[in-house]
Amino acid sequence: MDDITGQLGGLISQVFTLPNFVFCLAIWAIVAIPKKYLAIKYPDLDKNKYYTGLILPSAPIIVGAILALCMPHFTYPALFIGKGSRVLFGIFAGFMSSHVVRVVKSLLKKAGDDSPNSTGDLS
Repeated sequence: MDDITGQLGGLISQVFTLPNFVFCLAIWAIVAIPKKYLAIKYPDLDKNKYYTGLILPSAPIIVGAILALCMPHFTYPALFIGKGSRVLFGIFAGFMSSHVVRVVKSLLKKAGDDSPNSTGDLS
């Protein structure tokens, strides 16, 4: 039992690293820029069920897989050696990209709330 726990802990420590979080943020940015452009150019696009139900949810996954294929020298965790496993890592990073952005935004908001100037008190 301890061996499995140790292996799982090692995997988690390899996957949740700063470069992988940056990889997730890059996926989010690559998807968010065209999404914002399309929302401005076609305001009624969000009413399209294929766009909101299929394209938007699958875009980060597809971008993550393509990005993982195009970046063979990225510092992937040791478990992800071949092309197929890198694609799986990209899919995982695509799934995690919006969650990572939410965590970063909440951390930045907390940091802003803790600053002395955020309360308006000048003393």
